[in-house]
Amino acid sequence: MLSVDPPHQGTGLAKRLIEEVEDYCRDAGCSALDIEVVNLREELPPLYEAFGFSKTGLGSFSDTGQLKRPAHLILMSKPV
Repeated sequence: MLSVDPPHQGTGLAKRLIEEVEDYCRDAGCSALDIEVVNLREELPPLYEAFGFSKTGLGSFSDTGQLKRPAHLILMSKPV
């Protein structure tokens, strides 16, 4: 799980973190970076799309015991 503390959002830190993860995965021989985003965070898919990720499908949210409303995962991927 990765996030940027709200006071530091909008400073380019998320972009730097994603670039570091991409570099690490590329160096490890990975061809793609896959992420799962919970649909309740509606602001996140457009953010990740701006970083080059594309929606690839939907998944089930496994830890439903703590949910107060139904949720699912949005699967996203980006070639590295």
